[in-house]
Amino acid sequence: MMNKKILSGLLALIMCMALSACTEAPVTDKPEDSAVETTAAVNNEEVTKDEDVTDDEDTTSDEDTTDDETTSQQETVVTDEEDVPEMLTVGNEFSKAGDETGFTFELDLNGEKLKKGAKVELYTSEGELIAEMTDDGSDPDRIKDDKIYTSVFSPDTDTWETFDVKAVYGENESNIVRVRTYTDKISKEDDEDFRKMVAEFNAISEKYIDAMGEYSDKDKAKVMDEVTELVDKLYAEGRIITMHISRKNGSVNLKHKSGVTFTFTTEIM
Repeated sequence: MMNKKILSGLLALIMCMALSACTEAPVTDKPEDSAVETTAAVNNEEVTKDEDVTDDEDTTSDEDTTDDETTSQQETVVTDEEDVPEMLTVGNEFSKAGDETGFTFELDLNGEKLKKGAKVELYTSEGELIAEMTDDGSDPDRIKDDKIYTSVFSPDTDTWETFDVKAVYGENESNIVRVRTYTDKISKEDDEDFRKMVAEFNAISEKYIDAMGEYSDKDKAKVMDEVTELVDKLYAEGRIITMHISRKNGSVNLKHKSGVTFTFTTEIM
């Protein structure tokens, strides 16, 4: 009888332990559930960040548009906005003087049809005819009738010289593109002007930079205002060939007429 009682007790204990194990099993799963929820929360956060990035990209896009507008104001002959949706581009801003390959220009008319008999021609900003632009597929044009007109400009010069070029199509004029010929040796004048230009940027920097070589957040906007004004002046004077201003990144990238690239930034590199 005693053995039966002991056996019954052991069986009851085993069953309790089994029931206890079954009850605790879901508890063991909960950390995994929590882990899933945590991952989901992180993913949601990442989605939010992606949306923030998208907003930033939109802002960047807007600011890039602002940058383009800055360039447009300096390089485009202003007529009615609807009349100038097209863009004149060049494959290379610098070409060796006397090189027959010269500069290859393209004007994308975005599918716009010209009036019958209308020509697309390349001019200097002074009004001198350079060449007729074609869309017939013959060299240098790449694809026939794609509304992208092409021509080559090979300046007759043996020295450093700058040309501001535009396309004229019907009654419309494109943006102006600046190009420059060069020789194997940078002229003393260009070298001195490059050094002068760097000094002008340094003069702005010295007004705002602290002992640690940094700009305060409140001064960065002032620096970019002055730098942008300087870039406008340099372009108007023909001292730089190309430029890109990014206020968001606090940077300016440009090519001096000597062909040397220069970068200014308000951020520590």
